[in-house]
Amino acid sequence: MSDPSVRLALRVHDECNGSDVFGSDICTCRPYLIFGVEEAVKEAQKGGSGVVIYFRKEGRALGEVTNMKHDAIVEQGIPIHERVPIPDEMIPEDSRVEIDAKIHAGYFTTGKVMTMDELSNVQGRPWEDIDVREAGQYLFFTFYLFFLARLTLHANLCLPSISIKRDIVSDW
Repeated sequence: MSDPSVRLALRVHDECNGSDVFGSDICTCRPYLIFGVEEAVKEAQKGGSGVVIYFRKEGRALGEVTNMKHDAIVEQGIPIHERVPIPDEMIPEDSRVEIDAKIHAGYFTTGKVMTMDELSNVQGRPWEDIDVREAGQYLFFTFYLFFLARLTLHANLCLPSISIKRDIVSDW
């Protein structure tokens, strides 16, 4: 990576539990992560380097944080020779509202940047198209996983470490 003659594909990604973990299509985080991983692998296979930096925090600042990351890299003297936009076919239909707003706020694109009037006409999926039973099951499952994660965290923080002998465990 220190050799400037070797190409580097880099994706700096902020964790998104809704999309990265639970697979929601309401935002573009998971598609951007997948695209970043694919581009990193392609570059490494061509003899370059591929890196994905995954920050374990939620990022919710539309295009501003992305621009700050870009500016911070450039200000350190690291040249960015090419910015590669995510292909439109990777953007879920349900996230169109979110990605169009991000692009308007400064997210990189080689495509069209909508005006405020055009943004006001962008529509997400209507409620009539949502299977309420499926959404309810998904929501229940999400809350169940959240509850288990909180319970596990609480147990790890509050309980002392216990060493259990193997013969006791086998009796359970």
